[in-house]
Amino acid sequence: MSGHLTVGIDIDDVLFPWYDLAHEASVAAGITNGVTPSSWAPFQDYGCTDQAWFDVLAGALHAGMYEAPPIPGAVEAVRRIADAGHSIHIVTARGLLAHGLTIKAATVAWIETHDVPHDALHFAGDKTTVRTDVFVDDHLKHTTALEAVGTMTWLVDRVYNRTEAHPRRISHISEFADALVDPA
Repeated sequence: MSGHLTVGIDIDDVLFPWYDLAHEASVAAGITNGVTPSSWAPFQDYGCTDQAWFDVLAGALHAGMYEAPPIPGAVEAVRRIADAGHSIHIVTARGLLAHGLTIKAATVAWIETHDVPHDALHFAGDKTTVRTDVFVDDHLKHTTALEAVGTMTWLVDRVYNRTEAHPRRISHISEFADALVDPA
């Protein structure tokens, strides 16, 4: 793709290994019943209540889960996109539920600590409220909504989003960077 683009990038499971860390916390708390989740609602796979899972996540938050390092190579991919002259809008649904202010503060600190290039950071449950030309996310709900308003999307392949097809499914954000910076 050529020209200056406004690029939307999600954090969790695009830049940050949230799902894996949430599962590790769930295993440590003993709520998984030996199950490795494969859905967007792991507590259902585990056979526990949503509240039990939310309590584990709150404990993980306070234990420093949001300080974990980025997915290897993810920040470098964002840097390639920024260095190519595109503007970066990080758009995340983080911080919209329990412990929202703490999660938002942890998110800002994580971005600063790992020097994630960006022009703006948005906390939004509806990612269509941030106008972007292209977007990379792990949640099919978000990519579908973005496509409906004319934003071209890439979907990072995760175990919980394999139930439906997506025309631009990738395994790592570096493939998104390749499409924007080094198109074939």
